Amino acid sequence: MKFSNRFYTILTLTLILFQSDVHSRDLFSKAPLDSILPHEDAFQLNINVNAETITLIFKIKNGYYIYRDSVLLTLDDERLDFVYKETDWHITNDQFLGTQEVAFKKIELEINKSNIEGHNIFKISYQGCSEGTYCYPVVKKEIKI
Repeated sequence: MKFSNRFYTILTLTLILFQSDVHSRDLFSKAPLDSILPHEDAFQLNINVNAETITLIFKIKNGYYIYRDSVLLTLDDERLDFVYKETDWHITNDQFLGTQEVAFKKIELEINKSNIEGHNIFKISYQGCSEGTYCYPVVKKEIKI
């Protein structure tokens, strides 16, 4: 059986690409996908409630970030007003969404309890990424107080 030069060229390129993929983490990322944390671990959410306010605090693991524009609080499908406290925002040229404002270590936001009067459940949604490797789908959670 006689093979053409084209066959050997394709075979050689296939083997090179396969070898690169096996020995590298991923051809298009900086970390293996199995090293990416579940979103609950990457973005740990803590809730503090006092007489007048509810404070939501995301502790963001090193190497991860949350997009400012993705953070949304809702009550009965209506947007809830909140203010950011003690959050350092950084402008970054994100490979997924372009120029974005993101937080790397912590996001703290505060809601006046009067904004949810008569309710004990509201919703938060947000989106974050592992730097240079993976963006999580938008996460939606119910917050019960």
